[in-house]
Amino acid sequence: MTFDQAGPILDDCHVGDSICVNGTCLTVTVFDSEKGTFNVGLAPETLSRTNLGTYIGLNLAGADK
Repeated sequence: MTFDQAGPILDDCHVGDSICVNGTCLTVTVFDSEKGTFNVGLAPETLSRTNLGTYIGLNLAGADK
């Protein structure tokens, strides 16, 4: 899953960092601080226990590093 408009939280991001989205800690697999995007892998268990499978946009207020 790719999140965009995340530039403000990517200034010191590294692959393997955790970013919390809607109360779920996700591991960064790819990021591009210039584009303001980051990717995470979502396991079937994560999809079944969260709303992230239907998540359309990223509310930066819900994302913390």
